[in-house]
Parts: sequence; C-alpha cells; structure tokens
Amino acid sequence: MKPTQDIVNYVREYARQKPDVAALWCLGLGIVVGWKIKPW
Repeated sequence: MKPTQDIVNYVREYARQKPDVAALWCLGLGIVVGWKIKPW
C-alpha cells in the first residue's frame, strides 16, 4: 500500500486516456499558482 505512488499512477493513466483534460488542468493550476506567487 503506497498511496502516493497509486495516485501518481492513476494520474498518469488518466492523462494517457484524456490528454486534453489533463492539459487543461495543468494550465489552470499553473495560472492559479502563478497568480498567487505573482513573480512580476
């Protein structure tokens, strides 16, 4: 029982099946994190 590895494997499998949805999630998370950090 390795919950972290199980989650990573699940996310990878989901990204293989639905790459467009995974890309949108990554883009959204990047925007939120970038907005919170505000590097400019």
